[in-house]
Amino acid sequence: MNDGGSTITKGGPTTEEGKEVVRWNDTRHGVRSPAPVVPGVENQKDWETHLSGVLESLAPEGHLETVLAERVGRCKKVVSVSYIFAQAI
Repeated sequence: MNDGGSTITKGGPTTEEGKEVVRWNDTRHGVRSPAPVVPGVENQKDWETHLSGVLESLAPEGHLETVLAERVGRCKKVVSVSYIFAQAI
């Protein structure tokens, strides 16, 4: 958008409330969500059960292993969501 020829500016929300709303724009199927659970679409309890199962299976020791195990849980969820979406189309 051009504001009179001197400066090019991007559109988008300027309020914190507006920024929070657009934060979730890429979450149609949960794949690119900024959080492991998309509010109003997924169940927090299901995520906690999944993550706890991954952590139990991998039995991480220390901070780094725990962070990596949590990432494995998140990646596994994304793959599952992608598969379910692909089956639906």
